[in-house]
This record gives sequence, C-alpha cells and structure tokens, in this order.
Amino acid sequence: MLAAFGYLVLAALAASMVLCYQRPAFAFALVLILYPLKQLQMTYLPIFAQHSSWFNMIIFAGVCIAVLSSVTRGRGVFIGYWNRYAVLLLFMYMFGLFAILYSPSQDTAIARAIDGAPYWVMQILLLPLVFSDVRDVQRFFMPFLIAGCVVIGLFLTNPQAKFYAGRLTLEIGYFQGVADYRGSPLATAQMGGQLAIVAALMLPSRATRLVNLARLGGVFLGLGIAVAAGSRGQLILALLVMALFWPLARPVRNVKQFFVSLIGLGAVGGVALIALRFFIAQNVEQSRRWDLQAQFDTLADRAFEAWILIDALLQQPAKWLFGLGTNAYSYVSGHPHSYAHNLFIEMLGEYGLLGITVTIVLLVWMYKAGREFWTSHREDPSERSAAAVMLALGAYLVLLSLKQGTFVGAPDTWYTMAIVCRLVYRERVFAAWNAQFASPEDEIPLVSYEDPGEPASAEARA
Repeated sequence: MLAAFGYLVLAALAASMVLCYQRPAFAFALVLILYPLKQLQMTYLPIFAQHSSWFNMIIFAGVCIAVLSSVTRGRGVFIGYWNRYAVLLLFMYMFGLFAILYSPSQDTAIARAIDGAPYWVMQILLLPLVFSDVRDVQRFFMPFLIAGCVVIGLFLTNPQAKFYAGRLTLEIGYFQGVADYRGSPLATAQMGGQLAIVAALMLPSRATRLVNLARLGGVFLGLGIAVAAGSRGQLILALLVMALFWPLARPVRNVKQFFVSLIGLGAVGGVALIALRFFIAQNVEQSRRWDLQAQFDTLADRAFEAWILIDALLQQPAKWLFGLGTNAYSYVSGHPHSYAHNLFIEMLGEYGLLGITVTIVLLVWMYKAGREFWTSHREDPSERSAAAVMLALGAYLVLLSLKQGTFVGAPDTWYTMAIVCRLVYRERVFAAWNAQFASPEDEIPLVSYEDPGEPASAEARA
C-alpha cells in the first residue's frame, strides 16, 4: 500500500515538471515542501532511503526547468540578479569555504559544505531567477497551499508516523548507517509554519468560500503539524510573524476594511487556537515539551552550548578577526557533526568580526529592500499581500536562525530575501528605464517580461 503512494508521488512530481515550465514560480512551492515530502517518500519507497539524493535531484530538476522557462521566454532573466545582497552573500559563502582551511574540524566541515553546496546552488543561485515580478509571487500561493495541505495530511495518516520523545516523526528505518533513523521534526514543522503564514496572509485572486476554507485548513494543518512535531520555536515564531505582518498584508483605509480585516484576523486566530487544543494532547511526552519550565530549560541549555563557542574564541585573540574556522563548534563541543544552533553565534565564533559584520550588513540590506518592496506595492491589495507574504517568510526564517541556524550547511536564512532583493533591483532597472526613455503615455510597466531594449508586447503582459 505504501509503495502505491510512492508511485503516486513520483507521478505528481513528473506532472510538476510541466507546471514548473508553464508557471516557473511553482518551483518555489516544490522547494518549500522538499524536506517533509522527501521523508514521506523514503517511507513509501525504501530506495529513496538508500539514495536520498535522488529525491533532491528531482526537486533540483524542477527548479532548473523553471529557470529554463524564464530564460527561453525572454524575461530579462538576469536583470537585477547581481545585486549587492547576492554578491556579499556569495562572498561570505566563499569565505566560509576558505575558512575550512584553518578549521580544527576539517573533515566534518568539508562534509557539511558538500551537503550544503547543492542547496546553495538551488536556493540562492537559481531560485531567484524564476521570479520576474510581484505577480509571480502570487502564483505560488495556491499550489503551495494545496501541496502543503496534502503533504501534511499524508504525514499525519502515515502508519510510520509515531511519537518519539514527544515528537511526531516518521520511522524511516535504515538510513546512512543508522538502523532506526527518524525524519527531522524541525523540517516538517518549519514547512508547517510557512504554510500557516502563507495561508493566513495571502489574498487570493478569487476569494470564494472554498478558497477561504482551504486557507483556514492550511492554518490548521500548518500549526497543527508544528505542535505534533514538538517544535516549539516553529509554532511560536509562526504565530508571532502572522500577527506582526497581518497589518502589512491587509490595507485599512475605511471603517469597512477595518472590520473585514478584524474578522479575518479573528478567524485565523480562532483556527490557530483549535489547532493548538487538538494537537497538543496527542501524547504525554509531547505535552511535557510544552511545559513552560521545560522551555526555559531548553533555552538555558542552548545558551550554554552557544557560550562554548564564544568562550573558545575569546581565549584566542589572534582569531578574533576571522574566527575559529568553519564548523569549529563540533571541535570545541566535543560532539562530531554538531553545530551552535544559532546563526549569529556561529558567524561570530567561526568567522570572527568579519562574519558577524557581514551578517549585520546583510540583515540591514534585507530590511531596506523589504521596506522598498512593500512600499512600492502597498497601494494594490493583491500585490500588497504578496509582498507581505514574502517579507513574512523571510522574517520567519531569520528568527528561526536564532534556534537552528547554520551558514555553510544550509542557506535557509537567506534565500527568501534573495528573491525579494532581486525583484527590488529589477524594479529599479525598469523604473530607471521608464524615467529616462519612455514618455508618460507609453510607459513600460514594471511587470514587463521583455528586455529593456524592447517594448513589452501584449502577449508578454497577459
């Protein structure tokens, strides 16, 4: 029976390759569901547990097809691509690879870099190329909402889904030399949080009852899987981001809009409470994870673990500028393959003053680009919500980096805002073109898919 689901997933992925070519932004939805869907497929077809990279290659192929579609349609694909954010981020990644040379744990650092490199290529170098304007952002909403709900539904009904230490995980079996390997609850909960954020903040082009019910279902399942997985940070931060970015996603210009927005927020809040009550008491150990004292104890443990790296750096002033080296934490902690679980601590401890300075600069540029992106689209309700969703996803991943962030091994903190920065710089190019060459009556729209040297055709704007 499970094998049948595996073949259905493969068929769906084959169909998604066509969708990636027709709607390049669909590739973003594939990337968002990659980790939990991969875990499911490993339980359906054991060959994917033996060759886990095969599933990554399928998603990678979808992103490549989406980029190919953007290139072949003459969408000015590299306009705004090499912006200062992308260049500085890639510089820091190159420095991270260089820092392996003086790392005290070179073997594990090399392994982490090899594991993370394909994700950097897919999410940082390729994924921004599938977006040409804010309308592309809107195009991934419904595919992600549907796919995300299906993935979580399959997860919750999978016979291999069982509680372990208060976390609902998938029992995958033998994998990478581990006889009783389980899927990562953090990855599943992260997608759940992203699904809830998109479902809550999106503004569908056709707000039918069915679509609104699907959105509420996305909030319920997204937050529910985070609770079931025992991922406290993912749940709390998702709720925080939804509340903070709700005013950015919904314009309030009159009394009617105020009450409509208030009712919508109340509906989302009500569903969130139902999800908490429904999923939080599924297991005794799971309930204990949500005990307030247990959460304080976890924070204290994480703070102590982070201090180990900073203390090691303080004892070696000669390394304050460039840090201890990539993945030095696994050496100073005495636990192979471990990491500091905090991006900012890692950047300071492993890459020194250079690393933390670059991180702060990148965050400042992210904020400025995000503010410009939202400001330029806030007058149109649908574009406003699209901008707010992307900024909310970016903020969510940055906040998550405080509890599970790492640099060379995964670009999760950066890739959403890499898309936003690319769109902002692309819009600047078209705005400069319109200001310099076009007269008001034949101004070229910013959403043009053509190169600046050619007028946008009606077909391209359709």
